Amino acid sequence: TSFASTGLICNTPYYYRVRAAFVSGYSAYSNIATATTLQCPPAAPSGLTATAVSGTRIDLSWADNSSNETNFRVERSLNGTTWAQIATVSANVTTFANTGLTKNTTYRYRVVAYNASGVSAYSNIASATTLKR
Repeated sequence: TSFASTGLICNTPYYYRVRAAFVSGYSAYSNIATATTLQCPPAAPSGLTATAVSGTRIDLSWADNSSNETNFRVERSLNGTTWAQIATVSANVTTFANTGLTKNTTYRYRVVAYNASGVSAYSNIASATTLKR
């Protein structure tokens, strides 16, 4: 009395009907049921670069490889292991200026895209060291 339809394409309508099978033949078909799969999660951003422009600012830039993201989440780490979200930027935004940083300190960054269906894979990790002055 149930069936899991798998291997479907995102954001696509599917139509279903069933009928019983007997030794002597088949029943009439049921009514038609329809369901649309959810939107796909966005593709991962790529080409993340981090450029120190002062002792307290690093500029980030990345490629938006998706057309269905809601936002991007920017994460930062000092050690490459523990990450913290530092910003959310709108869809189609591909830059972020991280300000208020400590001089002569190395920061690592990664970016992820997301929408109502889920999150992308992370971008590459980019690092930069703020200037000494």
